[in-house]
Amino acid sequence: MRLSDLKKLFKDELSVKEFRALIKTEVDAMLEHDRLIKKQKKIGTTYPPITLLSNGDDFIEITEKEVVFLCKAYLEDLLTVSDLDYITDALTMAECVRIASEEVFEMIEAMNTPSVNGVFTKERAQYLIEKFTD
Repeated sequence: MRLSDLKKLFKDELSVKEFRALIKTEVDAMLEHDRLIKKQKKIGTTYPPITLLSNGDDFIEITEKEVVFLCKAYLEDLLTVSDLDYITDALTMAECVRIASEEVFEMIEAMNTPSVNGVFTKERAQYLIEKFTD
């Protein structure tokens, strides 16, 4: 996944549909890996590493606005739980990402790793939208 694609997504320069097409191969590989792990009946899920490619000193800051964007895309069925997991995993692990506050980090974590945090629900997405747009 490229940092520039994430920036374009959050700035509405790239539609969610176009973004999903860009990451489809990566997400499909992640889902296949998850399926194989479950088939082998191993406890826990270990995904292949997600790489967020950037140009040197480039970075992205994630604020409430980006959390609301992801939640709205999920509510509109433009992103799936797997998409959110993939995107937020990259956001929490990449050095080129700055998260604006602990609260924003916690909201991103809530969308991440359904096997640990539970499935991110539409109700939770609506709650976050209301919380961050008051």
